[in-house]
Amino acid sequence: MKKIKNAPQYTMEWLAKTSYNTPMAGAHEIGHKLTSGKEYREVECLIEYDWKEKARRWIRKDTGEEAKQDIIPEDLLQEEMELQEKKGKEKGKKT
Repeated sequence: MKKIKNAPQYTMEWLAKTSYNTPMAGAHEIGHKLTSGKEYREVECLIEYDWKEKARRWIRKDTGEEAKQDIIPEDLLQEEMELQEKKGKEKGKKT
């Protein structure tokens, strides 16, 4: 194999040590996009909660379409239940 004069020579060790904030990282990212056929981007979403169904929906701000739906985590359900109980007690005291 012929070496090109003044061309950088990269070794696997060097590539392993390379941080992702370098021009080489950009090349790796582009290569991954091409081979996988996918590109991931951050998208702003609104989260709608359906407490009765215990589900939450992630709605894209740019298109309005549903990006994801999942179950509300137990800790959030517990917080909501405690808030509802507190509101009920406060409402009972006012009357």
